[in-house]
Amino acid sequence: MPTVAHRAIAELVKAEYIRIIVTTNFDRLVEMALTDVGIQPMIVSTADGVKGALPLSHIRCLVLKINGDYLDSRIRNTQAELSVYDSALTGILDRIFDEFGLIVCGWSGDWDIGLRAAIERCPTRRFSMYWATRGENIGEGYRSDNASCGDSRQDPVGGLVLRCSEGKDARLG
Repeated sequence: MPTVAHRAIAELVKAEYIRIIVTTNFDRLVEMALTDVGIQPMIVSTADGVKGALPLSHIRCLVLKINGDYLDSRIRNTQAELSVYDSALTGILDRIFDEFGLIVCGWSGDWDIGLRAAIERCPTRRFSMYWATRGENIGEGYRSDNASCGDSRQDPVGGLVLRCSEGKDARLG
């Protein structure tokens, strides 16, 4: 079943604060949470899916499962597989990180070297980054002076949803 964090993300999508979700998870919990609030997301979990997807500007909600889906045997899970993405995934990640803000929830930045590299190579920092951590620090593998951090044990993204829905902190940083 989706957690409070999955449901909070779904509420942010429903309230139109978020349109794109990049997830490293293989499960379908975020998709379930989105469906529960009436959102039918476009799911992309392969390079071929990226090539066949609508342009980002025409998608109400995209779930980009960069490491694959558990029902597809092509999931990426080893250190070598997580180090580099193919050109289609790299291209869409570059667009997303350049053109949208970023809320990081439940990711330490330690293992997904290819994803961390995509964030780091972003040529601009036009939009805010909010990092919900479990504890005081962002993962050892990733540090950013551009990220606002919050301890998700005290504010499990749900507080962020509440603030946004009340018109507070809507800029996410």
